[in-house]
This record gives sequence, C-alpha cells and structure tokens, in this order.
Amino acid sequence: MSRRRPLLLRIARCLAATALLVVAGCTSSTADSLTGSSISESSAAVSPSVADVSTGPSSNGASESPASSATGANPTETADSPDPAAQETADRSAIEAQWRQFWIVYDQIVRTPKENREDKLSSVAEPTLVANILKAADDADSQGIDNYGTWIHRISWQFPIAGAQTAVIADCQDQSKTGTYEVASGTILTVGKARSNMRGEFVKGVDNIWRLQQLYLLGDQEC
Repeated sequence: MSRRRPLLLRIARCLAATALLVVAGCTSSTADSLTGSSISESSAAVSPSVADVSTGPSSNGASESPASSATGANPTETADSPDPAAQETADRSAIEAQWRQFWIVYDQIVRTPKENREDKLSSVAEPTLVANILKAADDADSQGIDNYGTWIHRISWQFPIAGAQTAVIADCQDQSKTGTYEVASGTILTVGKARSNMRGEFVKGVDNIWRLQQLYLLGDQEC
C-alpha cells in the first residue's frame, strides 16, 4: 500500500496524477498559513469514488493572493444595502455548503451515470474544472479504479469576502480514511493524509450561485 497526497490540484497547469481522477494542475505552496476565524470540522461520508492526484511542484512562486479580490473598495452603502456582517455570514455559509457539496459530487462521479455527470458537476463547479473532472472520470472508468472512505473537513477563512465576487476557502482536510482501490479485486492502492492543506477558489455566477473554479493543494505547508 502506498501513501499519497490524494486529491487535487489547480486546474490545468502542472500536476501529474498518480492514480485516478486526473483533475490536473499545480499549486503554489507559499500562501499564507491558516489564520482565519472559525475553524469547523465535519465529516463527509463517502463510499468508493474517484480521486487520487499527487501534489504539484511546491516552488512555483506565491499563488495569487485572494486579498486582492476580497479587500477591495466596496460600493458606497445605501439604506437598501445589506448589512456587511450579515452579507459576509451569508456568503461564507453558501460557499461552505458548495464546498462540501463539491466533494460529495466529486466523490460519486464515477458511479454517476455518464449522462448526468456534467449537470451534477456544473451545479458546484465552473466549466474548466467540470471538463477536467469529466475527463478524469472517463479515465477512471477505463482503469477500473475508484475511491473509498470518509473525508473530514476543517474549514477556515483567511480573508474576508467583503462583498467581492470571488473568494477563497481554506480546508485542512483529513483524508486518512480515504484512498483508491481496484474495483475488480477490491485491492487498496493508496491511502490519504491526515492533514491535507487545501484551498478552494470560488466565483459567484450571474445566478448568484457560488461555484468552485480552482482547487489548490499546498503540499509543502502543514495545517
């Protein structure tokens, strides 16, 4: 059995997948450490599914700071403007819900009928990420590989959203009960890490729904 740094990536740059879902990309490992306010833990029970990607290069320079989008000047408030604190709470809650739902959809994608996969993914992710996961799911189908286990989320916020249309969520995921296995034989192929330092970059659509557009694994930073 091999240890691995499981899931993901930053879409479409320089990451090599080690087993299953090739959602490709690389990520900077020089983002700020977790300093956000509330950190919460929740488990996402998952049956065998689709995900195994090694971390990308860890020395490609700092990732673009979400502070640039999260701390910009806000429009002048009016009497009709929502309360900033209430808006912040609402945005964070919506993003956290979408983040958890993304992992559920992602986990189940190989077992989801092909004709339904794109719709499921499009409800939680942007087109580029959707396309990469669909391709990876096809590869997993052909290889007869799937995932097993339970992920635990430890969510925090490093930067305020402050009414912006983009936001970055932090998650020190426990993936130690997850991994990949060979469907035909049941042989376990890989096992995840107890602390995977992840970030999800979200964008709010014209329909006011937050969707994941990039996923980062900070492989050289502990969380």
